Parts: sequence; structure tokens; C-alpha cells
Amino acid sequence: MTLGIYSAWAKVRNLQYFYGNTSLNNSTFEYTAKPLQILKGRIIAMVLLIAYSLLSHFSPMMALVLLLVLIIATPWIVVLSLRFNARFTSYRNIAFRFDGSVSGAFVAYIVWPIVAMFSLGLLLPFAWRQQMQYIIGNHSYGDAPFKFDVNVGEYYKMLGILIGGSIVFFVVYFMVMGGGAMAMAGNPAAMAAAMIPMIALYLAFYLVVGAYMAVTMANIQFNNTTLSDPKSSAADHRFNANWQVLSYMKLLFVNTVLILLTLGLFIPFAKVRTAAYKAEHTSFVATSDLDTFVAGEREQSNSLAEGVNDLFAMDISI
Repeated sequence: MTLGIYSAWAKVRNLQYFYGNTSLNNSTFEYTAKPLQILKGRIIAMVLLIAYSLLSHFSPMMALVLLLVLIIATPWIVVLSLRFNARFTSYRNIAFRFDGSVSGAFVAYIVWPIVAMFSLGLLLPFAWRQQMQYIIGNHSYGDAPFKFDVNVGEYYKMLGILIGGSIVFFVVYFMVMGGGAMAMAGNPAAMAAAMIPMIALYLAFYLVVGAYMAVTMANIQFNNTTLSDPKSSAADHRFNANWQVLSYMKLLFVNTVLILLTLGLFIPFAKVRTAAYKAEHTSFVATSDLDTFVAGEREQSNSLAEGVNDLFAMDISI
């Protein structure tokens, strides 16, 4: 009906609902962006998508040039999106900030993935760490900066478990499938029936992998992030996450089954269940009085003249 135009308003209402129902020390978060600011970015993205589609049919070479330009522009898009979301997210009337540079985004999102690819994945954990350091380390709450400091060994441990588990799964999978195929050779009906548990097993594998990666990434991210108070000599505030693979896997499984059974009608409820799980298993550990800390940031924030140009006050992310 609205050709996707209402999606900007839907996104604002969606984020305002989730932020407004997420609380810390009896105060909720706020999302203050205006739908038109998001719509501007989406119109630009849609125009570029249509241009690429048309050029692909009439001038493949020009389409390739446009694609290369978009790839080169990725760091700039990342910076704009992170800056936008931080600027319009606030807690107790104090907005977050993102001060990352385009060159830093280029290193994190272009250089390191290329290095990881040419190393055949051996340096992928360094790429993951670099991206998290770029995102978290360039955010601040008012004037208080976030820090992300993690041993790359935690990422290597996760990668090793993923690779090892995948090898074991596929060896067993193909042994069982090969043996079953030989036993049922010449019986198409039996082979077709045997494919059902095989597909179920395959889907279960991706469910386990997805849950493990989401849980491990979240625990690494939060448990190695701190929030500094530049006006206090107290230790940095920290975060604590205790996401569990089995409970998160159960959450994903139930959500997926109910979404399929209701033909998608359960999606809003699935989002609420997932957000509730994340909030319940993540905490902020203040090392000094939180009210005093927030009051100090509010005083500092009021003295800052940010004045971001309205031309770039738009969300380019889809």
C-alpha cells in the first residue's frame, strides 16, 4: 500500500517500543529519531538499487563500476549509520555518541576481511576483534567513553570449536547418508523417506551453530566492554553477560516453529521473547554511584555543542 514508505515509521515505532521497555536502574532508554530522517536514507538506498538493477540489464560495465563505488563507500555508510543510531539513542536524556573515522571503518570492514580471506580464515579472529574495537571503542555515553579489550584467543577458541564441531558433524552425516544410500539402493520410496531426518539433522546443525555463535559473540562483547568515568578515579563500570547456548537454542527453536506454524504472525512475539532473553542475561555493573555518574554526564553533555549537520542526519542502513 505504501510501497515501503511506512517502513521508516515502523522502524521508529519498533525501536521506541523496545527501548522504552528496556530499563537500567529503573530508567528506560529512548529512541528519538524522526521517521523522515530514516526515510531519506532509504530513498537513497532504493535509488541506488534501482540504478544498479537497470545498469545490469543495459550496461553491465557501468553496473560493475557502481558496485565498486558502493563497496568503496561501505566505510562511510557504516560511520553514518553508527553515528545516526548513537545520536538518537539516549538514557536519562543523555545521548550516546559515535566518533569513529571513515579510515578506521575502512581498516575494520575492508582491509581486515581481505586479510582474513587471503589467510584462509586463519586471521579471521583478528578481523572480528578489530571490528568490535572499532564499534565499541568509538562509542561514548555523553563524555564517558566505552572500551573494548579482549584477548584474541577467545575468538580463536570459538573458531576452533566451530571448525572442529563442523568436521565431526559432516563426517558422521556423510557416513550415515552414504551407508543409508547403499542400503536403500533401488528403493526410491525408502530413499525419499530417509531424506526427511537428514534434512532435519542438517537444520538442527545450523540451529546449534547459530545459537553458539550468537551466544559466544555476545558474551565476548559484553564481558570485555567497560565504560570509563573521566571525572572519577573509581574503576571503570563494566558489563556482565551470561548467555547460555542451550537456553538460547531453545528460544530460537520455539520461535522458529511458532513462526512457521502461524505463517509469520508470531514474528512480533518472537522479537519480544528474544529481546527479553538478551536483557535478562545482560547486566551493567556500576563501580560507583550511578546517579552521580549520570548527573555528571548530563552536565558535561549540556555544555557540548555537537550541532551535527542535518544533511547527514539520516540512517542509510536498511
